[in-house]
Amino acid sequence: MFTYKTTSNKTLEIIVNHSFSEVEVNRAFLFMEALVENTTEVIFKVKPRLKNDLIGMLQSNQDFPIYSFTIQ
Repeated sequence: MFTYKTTSNKTLEIIVNHSFSEVEVNRAFLFMEALVENTTEVIFKVKPRLKNDLIGMLQSNQDFPIYSFTIQ
């Protein structure tokens, strides 16, 4: 499960502390699509052991909308 945190009107953090499924990643992008403006900074804060899983899922699935985001 992802946790969503708005640190200001211009930043959305998506915190990833546990293993996740493609459904959860899709849900995160739907959430971003509904709430994020072009000027909003989106940051995925990911536990180190999960970072490669998230990157691999994003690279292998072309259905995800294109957003500007950072993975930390």
